[in-house]
Amino acid sequence: MSICCKQYDASYTVEATAIFGITIGILMAMILLGFRVYHTYSEEILSYEREIEDPADTFRLISCGKDVLEEVFGN
Repeated sequence: MSICCKQYDASYTVEATAIFGITIGILMAMILLGFRVYHTYSEEILSYEREIEDPADTFRLISCGKDVLEEVFGN
């Protein structure tokens, strides 16, 4: 029996094609969404970095705030 004369059931192939098409579409949508989220929040994070002038002053303020809270609440 030669290959050209064999009869195959193609229902699995048609279903697999549909599943692969949907899967590739979903993966592409997820990748594009990831790029969009990265781009949106990278600009926002950079704007926060510009607002922080001196990290040492920020650390001192946080430390001072913790000391005040410990005195107030007696922890």
